[in-house]
This record gives sequence, structure tokens and C-alpha cells, in this order.
Amino acid sequence: MYCKKCGRKLKDGMRFCDRCGYSVRQSEQNDSEVRRREAEGLKNERLNRKEKLREKEQKKNSRNGSGINKRTAALAVVFIVLFCILVIAVIAYNITIKNSENAPWRTTDGSVEMNATAIPASSPVPTNEAGEEVTPMPTSTAYAINSDINADGYREFTCTGGAVFAYPPTFTQENAGANERLRVYDSSGGASITLSENGPVSGAARDLMSEYARSQEGSVSYSRAGDNWYIVETSNGDLVNHRKCIIVNNIAIAYDFSYSASSSAAELYSGQIEYMDEHFAP
Repeated sequence: MYCKKCGRKLKDGMRFCDRCGYSVRQSEQNDSEVRRREAEGLKNERLNRKEKLREKEQKKNSRNGSGINKRTAALAVVFIVLFCILVIAVIAYNITIKNSENAPWRTTDGSVEMNATAIPASSPVPTNEAGEEVTPMPTSTAYAINSDINADGYREFTCTGGAVFAYPPTFTQENAGANERLRVYDSSGGASITLSENGPVSGAARDLMSEYARSQEGSVSYSRAGDNWYIVETSNGDLVNHRKCIIVNNIAIAYDFSYSASSSAAELYSGQIEYMDEHFAP
């Protein structure tokens, strides 16, 4: 054992240092107190360290949980917004396509086409040498006596039951055949139009359309039908025949527009047919 004060080696059993007089018992008590305090300090340090680690872990878990919740919420909002946009786009597309497909074929009874084939685009408006739009004027001998020109420049013919048939004013009247109310011819493009009436008729307009289509040579390009009307166009080589038939007071009134697909006026005829189909209704 050594003196805690001066460092002198002490004999066993000595109560005081024989050099400096320092109490050996006091030294031992001081050592014991120091060790006790050191132990308590170490214990407190360990407890503080554990508490800090626990708090740090809790904060970390809290931040991670909050981040996950925020990301999940953000993804959910993005998904909902994209889904709503997709639904709106699909609805708008369907409405636009349906209106576009049906627009050329809506009639006064609100019916639309049987299939999805569309009529060609309307023909260009005639112009004079100055490039100004003009309305073709008829000659004095080209039209039926009981017909007039409407505001659109088409010649109108009144049929049975008061139905009105409008046709291009550039077509010249010819002698009508059996069951024909009107026959006209376009000398510049080679097209002809005949208006016929037959009745009484039985069966739905679709049945009449099918019967007429089977009777024609060549192939059916497209067909349309409503409650009291139908449209059929057939092609036989170069010859195109377009028919629209309406049923008025159980009488079938039909016009046939025949022309050559290779005619220089074929595009003009397509536009005229579109107008005639739209305005020839029960």
C-alpha cells in the first residue's frame, strides 16, 4: 500500500503515513467514495446514452412514417386525377365520334344510319371568273312546270303526300317512264336522276331496302335505314347508283341518282347527293 498523498510505501496495519502523516483510513474512504461516484457516473452515462438512442430511434421512425404517408397520399391524388381525365376523354371522344358519324344522316324523324359508312364530302361551290360564289340558274326549258328553286339553289318537286324532292338545277328534264314522276339528265357530267312512286307497300323500311339491294347488280357500297326511309348505294363496275326511298302515306317514293365513278363531275355529284339525302325526308 502507498500513501495517497506523498506516495511513500506503507506497511500493513499502518493508520498514518510516517512521512506526511496522511490518514490511511481517510484515503480508503476517499477511494471508496470516488469509486462509488465513478460507478454512479458511469451508470447515469449509460442511462443517458440509452435514452438518447431511444429518442433518436423514435424520431427516425416518426419521420419515416410521415414520409411514407405523404408519398402514399400524393400517389393516390395523382391516380384519381389521371383516372378522372381518362374518363372525361373517353366520354368526349365517344360523343364526338357519334355526332360526327350520325350528323350527315339525321332526318326529321331522328333516325340514323344502319352501318358506319359515310357519304363523301360535299362538292365545291361553283364560282365565276372573278372567283365569286354563284348559284346555277336554270334555262327556260329544263324543269318540270310544278317546280321552284329554293334558297339553296336546288329545284324542288312536290311529290305525293306533300313530300318535297330537291335536285340540282343544272339537270334537264326528260320524258318520264312508267311509275316515274320525274326524270332529269345532266349533259355535262352524264348523270341521271329518276323519281318514282310505288304503293301501297308492306313491311318495314329495312325489309324494303334488303329486297331492293338483292335485286341490284354489283355490290352494295353502304346502306342506311330509319323507321320510314332507307338509303342504298351500289357499284357495278364504273357505274354508281344511289337510292334514297321514303315512305309517305304507305307510298314508297324513291329517287335514283346514277353516274360514272370516272366522270369529271363525280365529286360534284357526291356533294349533291349529300344535300339531296338530307332534305328528302317524309
